Amino acid sequence: MNNILLNKIYNYDALTLLSMLPDNSVDAVVTDPPYIYDKKSNYSGVAADIQTYQNIEFMSDGFDMKILDECIRVMKKINIVLFCSREQIPVYYRYFADKHCESRFMTWCKTNPVPACCGKYLSDTEYILHFYESGTICNFMTDHYLMPAKRHAKNDPLYHPTKKPTEILKDLINSTTQEGDIVFDPFMGSGSTAVACIETGRHFIGSELSAEYHSICEQRIAMALNDNPEYSLSPAPIMADTNEKVYSASTLDTIPEKSIDMAYIDITCKNDIPIGLFDRLAGKLMVKPHFYIHVTQEQLPQVLLHFEAQNYKYDIISNWASNGTTFLLYLKKGGVQLYGDYNSKRKYYEDTRDMSIPNQDSISYGLMKRIIENSTLPGQTVFCTGGFGTSIEACMRENRRFIAYEEDTEKTLSCIDRIDAVRKELLTAA
Repeated sequence: MNNILLNKIYNYDALTLLSMLPDNSVDAVVTDPPYIYDKKSNYSGVAADIQTYQNIEFMSDGFDMKILDECIRVMKKINIVLFCSREQIPVYYRYFADKHCESRFMTWCKTNPVPACCGKYLSDTEYILHFYESGTICNFMTDHYLMPAKRHAKNDPLYHPTKKPTEILKDLINSTTQEGDIVFDPFMGSGSTAVACIETGRHFIGSELSAEYHSICEQRIAMALNDNPEYSLSPAPIMADTNEKVYSASTLDTIPEKSIDMAYIDITCKNDIPIGLFDRLAGKLMVKPHFYIHVTQEQLPQVLLHFEAQNYKYDIISNWASNGTTFLLYLKKGGVQLYGDYNSKRKYYEDTRDMSIPNQDSISYGLMKRIIENSTLPGQTVFCTGGFGTSIEACMRENRRFIAYEEDTEKTLSCIDRIDAVRKELLTAA
């Protein structure tokens, strides 16, 4: 899937959908993840099997923290609301202790709890934790909610065993976001978070692994849209809020380590081969060394031998154009995967553009799109030489993040104009 859309719930497990979302793309996470209970306690009415839930691996002190790691990656700033059991409270506090967050502790007290004590306090309270960074919204009017749990018969077509009150979710969303913000829920259940977003004018996106509950989500969304005809936020591509810019040599040091998944570097118009740039990217900035380097006939031997001496695996793609053939050296090591299909993996490309037209990059949009699809997944980051912006546009249209590098001032300005134009076009189309 090339584009993950807002205002949709996907029938995926949480980690799969999270892996497809761009960094810094959502404003808040509001979710009711799987609970952990103390099995040694005498809890009447608690589900017997709490070891697994929707393909999420539990550990002794909570579920797989990769879910939270990914949620933090996709949030613009940490702004997460979690329903939880008593046993999970210290787990979450420990996890967020080194994240430089503030926290808020809230309760939902049920006026109709199951009347079973068994030598302990009633199980009449669920807990809600909000962890947030400075600069996020935190406008709660209360820290407690007092209302009954809504019980539904199991033969109810919209039944879900742990459905949370929409009224509470609406207050949580209103207190942590603004209208038009994006709320993500990795455990949508029966879709209550999405309904609350529709009723408060927020975008939503989420995952639900159970096909049965995913169907209920879609039914509830349709009902909510019918009840809220003013809600006009139709499905649209989700984009990273990265303040993406075109870097010069002096600003490369600001790129985080291990943040680049693939690099496309065009040196066909350069007299000097930037060996230092190649090594700098491979040394610290790339997750795994993975390059496409666009070269001329004359440049090919030196570049190829440099990487071959470092035990890179390589292949060569021919780029046939009216002004002569150039080559893309595909270079990788460390178990880099190649995606794509039979047609996209052909090792030649016939460029039919009129190369006499000014301000054209040496790579066509079609070839750039092909190598992006072959070597990255949606949401991953491509380091690309800016040129006149072809590689940047391909990243934007194919839902990849980009870090563009360009030293020429005229080309930098061209890239900025192209970024603005493509962004406006995508938003208009959505």
